Amino acid sequence: MNSLLVPTSKWLDLCPAGIEIWRWLAFGASLVAAWILSRIVVWRAGKSLRKLTLKTKTDLDTKLVDLGVPIIQWAVLLFVARQGLHFLAFGPWMECLIVDLFKAAYAILIAVFGARMADVLLEIWGEKFNSSESGEQLKTSLLPAISRLLKIMISILTSLLILQNAGYNIGSLLAGLGIGGLAVALAAQHSLANIFGSITIFCDKPFIVGDRIKVDRYDGSVERIGLRSTVIRTLDGTVVNIPNRQMAEASIDNISRRPTIKRMFTLNLVYNTSLDGMREALTILRDILGRHPGVENHWVYWENFAPHSLDILVIYWSKHLKYQDFLIANEEINFEIKRRFEKALLEFAFPTQTICLSKTKPPAPIQGEHL
Repeated sequence: MNSLLVPTSKWLDLCPAGIEIWRWLAFGASLVAAWILSRIVVWRAGKSLRKLTLKTKTDLDTKLVDLGVPIIQWAVLLFVARQGLHFLAFGPWMECLIVDLFKAAYAILIAVFGARMADVLLEIWGEKFNSSESGEQLKTSLLPAISRLLKIMISILTSLLILQNAGYNIGSLLAGLGIGGLAVALAAQHSLANIFGSITIFCDKPFIVGDRIKVDRYDGSVERIGLRSTVIRTLDGTVVNIPNRQMAEASIDNISRRPTIKRMFTLNLVYNTSLDGMREALTILRDILGRHPGVENHWVYWENFAPHSLDILVIYWSKHLKYQDFLIANEEINFEIKRRFEKALLEFAFPTQTICLSKTKPPAPIQGEHL
């Protein structure tokens, strides 16, 4: 029996890297326990939290739980592993290094959680635009850019936090970054203004892709909303790129969002039209506009005694928002007005001018005195 214990005793007396073998075994056992404990904590926490998410109507908490559970597992694993390192009994210098490394690991873990949470929030925000064509522009251009910008900021802050915990003076580094950032901001101020302009456009939604808008001297449909500019196809067929910083500040007339299209014109009847004829003309116009399926509302009134005609003001609002359909409805109304006015013998006036010529006897010449 003693002969069997001797080799075991010698084996336990081994000191890899100057540390007893039993300490290495205890550290290995702590890692196994850390892995098992992290799995148990994740299983229990995930099960409890997912039950709570079923009681809510939003998907945000569900996505946050799916995101946070792996982070909790790594946090538990790091914590137990840190406690297991005490078995190795490192010296003061190595202990300080290990502390700094674990602080850096925790900082990286928090940074990863923040970056993933930012992606989740941006994804939820982008889902609000799924029904529109501009939503595809938002997902392909703006959201990836915002995500990269947030990740860069989180990485910079995490790096500065790690350096500060390691004992480095980051004051001079921040001063240098401030001066460099100021130079970069001045050089890229227009680009940054365009990015913030695109964010304003996507948030306020004064227009979306496919809308016909009037901005400055341009009139056309929006083809694309990018990070730098908005692309407009004018009615002439040309393409105009307008920087988003200008679009965010401009007065935009969104023609596509009008509920109806207004048409206003004046019908001129000759002066010899009788009073009954004027009443019949008003009745005909109101009947035509009231019966047409494409007319939302209408106003018809005898407006004025013009120099050469009796003027009837006609205003109506068409339901057809597509301009070609609007023109077709106008043509139908014009044909009907012409047909019924001819049937009622109502005569349209045209500009006339009456010139009165009178024949008068020229004055007699003045007779001079005879010398």
